Amino acid sequence: MIKTFRALIPTVLLCIAPFAATADTETYHAKLSFWESPVQALRPQSAISAAEAQTRSHFRVRRDEQGRITEFSYRLGDEIRDIEGFSGNLYLSAPLTRIRYEGDTEVHTFFNRFGHPIEVAGRSKSIYRTDRFGRYLSLRYENAKGEPAANAWGVREYRWIYPADGSVIEDRVDAKGTRLVHRGGFEFKRIRMVFDPRGHLSLMQNIDAEGQLLNTKSGAAQYRYFYDNLGRFIRWEVYDAQGRPALGPTNTAGEENDYQGHDLASITFFGVQGEPALHDSGAARWLLKHDQFGNTTSVSYTGLKGEPVRNRYGIGQTRYHYAADGRFLNGTSFHDIDGTPVVDSEFGFAATRITRDPMGQVRKLEYLDVHGQAVNRRDTGVAYLTYAYDAKGVRTETLSFDTAGKPVQRP
Repeated sequence: MIKTFRALIPTVLLCIAPFAATADTETYHAKLSFWESPVQALRPQSAISAAEAQTRSHFRVRRDEQGRITEFSYRLGDEIRDIEGFSGNLYLSAPLTRIRYEGDTEVHTFFNRFGHPIEVAGRSKSIYRTDRFGRYLSLRYENAKGEPAANAWGVREYRWIYPADGSVIEDRVDAKGTRLVHRGGFEFKRIRMVFDPRGHLSLMQNIDAEGQLLNTKSGAAQYRYFYDNLGRFIRWEVYDAQGRPALGPTNTAGEENDYQGHDLASITFFGVQGEPALHDSGAARWLLKHDQFGNTTSVSYTGLKGEPVRNRYGIGQTRYHYAADGRFLNGTSFHDIDGTPVVDSEFGFAATRITRDPMGQVRKLEYLDVHGQAVNRRDTGVAYLTYAYDAKGVRTETLSFDTAGKPVQRP
């Protein structure tokens, strides 16, 4: 489910690559399963062959003799790669995650591409506690010092209970113990989830303390989810507490996803009558293109009648520029519906440019105007950032500068 177009603005994440490990089985997958809650953890989908995995981006999964995942990595061929661009990074904390099982505890630890532990957005570990049936009871995070940490939405801890009806009820709290919404920008707080026979989330409901359905401000109380025979997420629908179609916080009643091969080709939004509807991005449909490696290379937008439109930020197309071998993102650019460069109306830049060292580590990220010249972002005043790493490839320093080369204090 797509909440906000801001997810398209690229964030350069940490560079990751292979880490040696042993396992009893190894499988390859083109995509991750649709995700609304970390109770679903790491679920690959769309299995591919080892030969296919050599030529496209994929997820490689290693399992122990009990079928438990012990290593999860994002790769192109045999090389673990960065999570960059439009790559669904809601689902994965790091391109390499190793998992160990210790009694009633399951620990997910993050590594860089040189095999060394790293922090990702302040977290180095996800620590699940399980019951005797192996079901998750809670999830908390730690940083590299072993101190409590929170995820990108401010969640310090997730908690789950399992009613006799087979559903799962989730709560999540911040550092002060305040209950938070299930995902940034959404309205559901205490949620009840139901899964289909294949383990896919089929229903999510917003409930009160007594378990009764509760309408949110937008009118939504329930989301229903649908999948194809490959396990790909193809549709979600929004309903109120009485089971009537309703609008969610994106001003739509749902979306339909279409695929070309393994890759998402379009997202179409609809209203309560099933009619085309404008998503809060300003478009009724997103169209995606991909390169031979499975990288998303562009996202463009159409209106209620299928005509090309600019989104709410004045952008007709976002392009992602990858190296010729598909391994690294070199930058992004914004364009009008006729292909001419345009400036993002919120952040005030038209493109980004990424410079890497011979090891593929990001050394510089620049913000550019429509002429390819450095420009200060409107929100931060930053024109470019530089990065330093230690001998283990762990990022040790990030510095920000304006167009005059003067240091900019980051918030």
